[in-house]
Amino acid sequence: FPVTIGSQFPVGMEPTETMLADLRMLSECDGVALLDGWGKSRGAQCETYFANFIGIGVAGWRAFVDVMQEIK
Repeated sequence: FPVTIGSQFPVGMEPTETMLADLRMLSECDGVALLDGWGKSRGAQCETYFANFIGIGVAGWRAFVDVMQEIK
């Protein structure tokens, strides 16, 4: 599965531009893997809310690792 990393945005983007670009990318994802401590990040909270709102699966990263090991 391809992984999308938001830190690939150009340096100097305004926070609003970054979040809008992030949510556009997120809208094309099959799922969101939450890292430990995600609740302390306003960006991760926004992504999680948005993913739930548009019906994308959200789970802790360990659940994704378990699924990947089952597929192998």
